Amino acid sequence: MATMRELTPGRVVFVPAGCALLRRPFALYLSAAAPAESPDLAGMVWMQGQLLRADGSAPRRYRIRTTIAPADRLRVEGATMRRCMVATCPAAFDVLALMTGQADAPGWLQTSGVLGGCYVCPTHAPTMTDGQQVFHRPAALHPGEVTCSCGALCVATGSTRGACIVAYGAHLHDVHPARRRTTKGTIDVTPV
Repeated sequence: MATMRELTPGRVVFVPAGCALLRRPFALYLSAAAPAESPDLAGMVWMQGQLLRADGSAPRRYRIRTTIAPADRLRVEGATMRRCMVATCPAAFDVLALMTGQADAPGWLQTSGVLGGCYVCPTHAPTMTDGQQVFHRPAALHPGEVTCSCGALCVATGSTRGACIVAYGAHLHDVHPARRRTTKGTIDVTPV
């Protein structure tokens, strides 16, 4: 059961199938939460945030969702969990366990510059750099768009920093070496 103390901005909340207006399971990166005020909705929680996939990975489009769900059915991810910014990647690590030496997270990269503070997992890190040469790095940020160091313009579906992160994560997903380009589009060769 999720408590209001746990439902703070920046946390990821997992909502099981059938307990919210959206019938399929999903997750939210919270921006706001509050208990429902109506006596008819006792035990329900109002939430708003970025819509994520059921496994907590970022989708290829940035969407804000407002929903109401029973607090006793929600699962809240720990505040110290950090997720890969690449679209559809469910990889995550616990930054507190890493700092205290209880866990190891080799190969994770933390972005700097215009989209600083985001993380890229070891699977997708070679897309950005090989340790000596930088292949892809967010070079410029303007409302609703990010320019990559490769010259690609990543247009976001909104003007917020979060929408730009999702757009850049989709770009990294598209240029990942495990994807093979063909004349008819892009084919996933290996799961990423």
